[in-house]
Amino acid sequence: MQFSDFPGQDSAINLLKGMLAADRLPHALLFVGPEGCGKLGVALSLAQSVLCPNVDEDFNACGTCNQCIKSKKLQHPDLHFSFPYVGKDYRSDDFVKEWKEAVLENPYLNYDLWSNILKVENKQGNIYKSECVNIIKKLSFKRYEGAKKIMVIWMAEFLGTEGNRLLKLIEEPPEDTQFILIAENTEKVLNTILSRCQLIKFNKISDIALSTYLASKYGMNEERAKEVAFFSNGNMLDALSGIEQVGKGEFDLFIDWLRKAYQGKPVDLVKKAEEIATLGKDAIKQVFSYGLQFLAEINRLKILGAKHSRLNGKTLDSAEKLKNLLDLKAIEQMQQLLDESSYHLERNANAKLLILNMGIQMNAIFRMR
Repeated sequence: MQFSDFPGQDSAINLLKGMLAADRLPHALLFVGPEGCGKLGVALSLAQSVLCPNVDEDFNACGTCNQCIKSKKLQHPDLHFSFPYVGKDYRSDDFVKEWKEAVLENPYLNYDLWSNILKVENKQGNIYKSECVNIIKKLSFKRYEGAKKIMVIWMAEFLGTEGNRLLKLIEEPPEDTQFILIAENTEKVLNTILSRCQLIKFNKISDIALSTYLASKYGMNEERAKEVAFFSNGNMLDALSGIEQVGKGEFDLFIDWLRKAYQGKPVDLVKKAEEIATLGKDAIKQVFSYGLQFLAEINRLKILGAKHSRLNGKTLDSAEKLKNLLDLKAIEQMQQLLDESSYHLERNANAKLLILNMGIQMNAIFRMR
């Protein structure tokens, strides 16, 4: 993997390249950022650059040497991985084949996708004592062929108090050892580990960076790429899943649903509920997610004006019209309604009845103005 494969993280990547240029890469790094921002991919790109003997002047790995070929396949003998799983008697090594396949398919992997692969959706994963012992053992050996031994710990917030076993190793690692920890929330990372790592912050991918990437990578036209970027709200995972959905009418559905709710005709509300319910749970969740962001943009329009809006084209036109029909309290009530309905949908509520009830409640919110 190369740094250039991951858009919107120039600040973090340039910081890392500066450390490489000065030969001052801290032995323990903690990459922190929201889901779908690319921190795992950048971590693997950094590992490849560290292991590559032929980096260019900008510290990008050559991609063709023996070290790079192994790194790209996640098969380099000096590149190790640790991640959450279920079962205290196991180790990451017992699931590493599945994890590597998942990451190679999608370097924006999140814990929900990983738990689905493990088929343990309703169980809490962890990085257990047995895994910590295994990490210590692995890093006690000499490196095989790379410039360093690299340990990537994905989802470091799953290191409970047993993670304290790693403190001495992280603080005073063996020679030529590099730790790269990855997390979404520093508040869930042990303070004792946090204090021993150099923090590298990642941000949500900007709409511009994301839409530019989608247009280049997937050949989208500009308007569609911007629409997907808006829907994704800086999350590449959502963008990738939304590529197939955008253009099938989900965005238009929500706006038309709002119109029907405003008009309040029972027959139209029933028909719209039936139409949306037939989409299936995942697509309905995307409609709700878009709705939350669309309402947030109406809020932004009312407060800051159009020049600060992330909307464009017909969605901006629709927002301009709707902003005069909704005050800030009404927008908040609708957002709460969408949040609560997403919760019930996830727990297998009857989609048609749920959406019909939402339409009725949205009509009541419109009439309260």
